[in-house]
Amino acid sequence: MDSFIDYLERKKYKKCYDLILAETKVVEIPWKTTYNSHDCGVFVIRNMETYLGKGNFLQELKKEGPGQIVQLNMLRAKYMVKILLMSFNEKKKTLLKQAQAYIKTKPKSSKVLTGNDVKVDEELFKQFNEIVIKTINV
Repeated sequence: MDSFIDYLERKKYKKCYDLILAETKVVEIPWKTTYNSHDCGVFVIRNMETYLGKGNFLQELKKEGPGQIVQLNMLRAKYMVKILLMSFNEKKKTLLKQAQAYIKTKPKSSKVLTGNDVKVDEELFKQFNEIVIKTINV
């Protein structure tokens, strides 16, 4: 927390001193890892993206193991695309040109997936609803 506040101070963020006085709370998460020290950025983004407060998460990660590795690979790709394609990315045009040139060299056997191709499991919807209801009722 201290280095984050130091960073905000250097950037002259006016409310950084409010953070010094703020009470912090460490949330215990079941997917805490023992051996994975290189995906901390992915974990931070995912936890911020899905945390609903009061210890509840919109969607949980699997415990450390092969299933979590698959999830982390998918999330890493998702976040990379979002970051690279942001409108303020000064290298976006260059990246897109390079990607188009690369695609032209590949055979047409691969299919580009869209949101319509992704099917969401009914169980996931059920879990989402349960978590939202718990959060609202607490």
